[in-house]
Amino acid sequence: KISWQKKLKGQYIVKGPGELKGQNFTVDNCKDCNFFLCDMSAAIQIDDCTNCVFFIGPCESSVFVRNCTNCKMVVACRQFRTRECQKLDVMLFCAAGQPIIELSKDIRFAAFRYSYFQLPDQFRRAEMNVWDTEWSNIYDFTKNSSTGDDREKKRG
Repeated sequence: KISWQKKLKGQYIVKGPGELKGQNFTVDNCKDCNFFLCDMSAAIQIDDCTNCVFFIGPCESSVFVRNCTNCKMVVACRQFRTRECQKLDVMLFCAAGQPIIELSKDIRFAAFRYSYFQLPDQFRRAEMNVWDTEWSNIYDFTKNSSTGDDREKKRG
C-alpha cells in the first residue's frame, strides 16, 4: 500500500506513530504545504513541490526528492537523493552512504537534530544507529559534467 498526497495547497498533513505502518509515501505537485511523517516508512518520493516543509521520521530505504523548489526538510533515512532541485534546506540523518545531489543547486545541509517520543524505538526498528550518519559527506553526481551548475553548501 502506498500513501499518496497530490496537488495540495496550503495543507498540513500529519501522520503519527503507527499510521504509515512502514509503507511507501509519495507527495506530488504540492505548494505551501507542511508534512509531518512521525512514523517509519519504507520509501519516500517527493516530486514537484514548492515552498513546502517536510519532517520525515525514519525511512528504511530511500528518500528521493525531484524538481522541488524552496523547501525545508528534516529527514532520517538510509539513502537521500535530490534531482533537479533548488533552494532546499535539509537537516539530514543518512545511515547508508553518501547523500546524493544531481542537477541541483543551492542545497544546504545540516545534521538531523530533532526528536519525538517514539523516535528512538523507530530508529531501532529501522536498524539505524544514531551515531552512524553520513549527512555531511555529499556526493555531487554532476559536479564535473558540463550539464549542471551544481553547488552544495554544508553547515553545522
